[in-house]
Amino acid sequence: MEKDKEQLFYDALCEIADHVGDSLEKPISLSLLCLTHGISNDQKGKLFIGFNQVLNNNSYDDLVLEQFIEKAHKIAPQTTEFDKKVFVAFIKAFSINLIPELYPFSQTL
Repeated sequence: MEKDKEQLFYDALCEIADHVGDSLEKPISLSLLCLTHGISNDQKGKLFIGFNQVLNNNSYDDLVLEQFIEKAHKIAPQTTEFDKKVFVAFIKAFSINLIPELYPFSQTL
């Protein structure tokens, strides 16, 4: 019964997100993106830290998508199966929801 309820909540969130235009090109919710791609809450927190490290250790002009992909692979091994479009969506979602300093870079992707 509880699993059934969880599935209904997830489906409802996906339906609402679809209605407001959620897509990989324009992710609405970082948490929903994590749920959809099998990223745990713990991994989400570690990705937050990891993406901030990439930002802090590089100048803006030196940032490249591959730095974020490499960091994600170390934190969440399942990301090795992700297409580059999914990584771009994660960068955009983090920039909108948690890391505003990442926003200018996200707009170049």
